Formats: sequence, C-alpha cells, structure tokens
Amino acid sequence: MFCPNCKAEYRPGFTECSDCDVSLVYELPSEGPFPPVAEGDADLVPVYSTYNPTEVMMVKSLLDAEEIVYNFQGELFKGSGVFIVPAMLFVAKADAEKVVDILRDHGIE
Repeated sequence: MFCPNCKAEYRPGFTECSDCDVSLVYELPSEGPFPPVAEGDADLVPVYSTYNPTEVMMVKSLLDAEEIVYNFQGELFKGSGVFIVPAMLFVAKADAEKVVDILRDHGIE
C-alpha cells in the first residue's frame, strides 16, 4: 500500500497515510521525471531538480536577483531515506533558456 500524496509505503493492513491523512492505494501511478504542474501554472516548465537544500537557496537567490518568477516544488524535502523527492524548479517557458544559462554560468546543472 502506498500514499498517493507523499509516496510512503505501508505494510498490509494500513488504509490511511499517517502523515497526509489520505487513503492508501495499491499502486502508485507512473510518473515521468518531473511531477505534474499545477493547473494554474500551465505555462511553467521544469528546468532543474536537486536533493540539495543549499542549491535550492542559491538558485532562488540567483533568480530573485534577476527578478525571474519561479516555483520551487518540494523545497522542504518531505520524506526520508529512499522516499525523499527532489525539489523541482519550474519557470515560465519564455524564461527557461535564460534560467538554464544562469544556472550553468554558476556551475549548477
């Protein structure tokens, strides 16, 4: 059994995630390398992911300095061990190439 929200795995007999308070499912849906974008963020595209909280802060600082609008999903790194999910950076399609260049110029790829 799995939590569809945090992806935690549970032993048989459990029916609800103790962290998310949602019903467990038998299988998790397959996902691509990036999680789905929220409906209101349809013009955003994923450009970067990391498991490093320091890199999240650095990237946010660089984008704030350039006044680029972004959305960092999962920056609080919920989960533990093998269940941790990377933080995902989403930016407007029009800014994607610029953001990739900025990150590359600072050694972040």
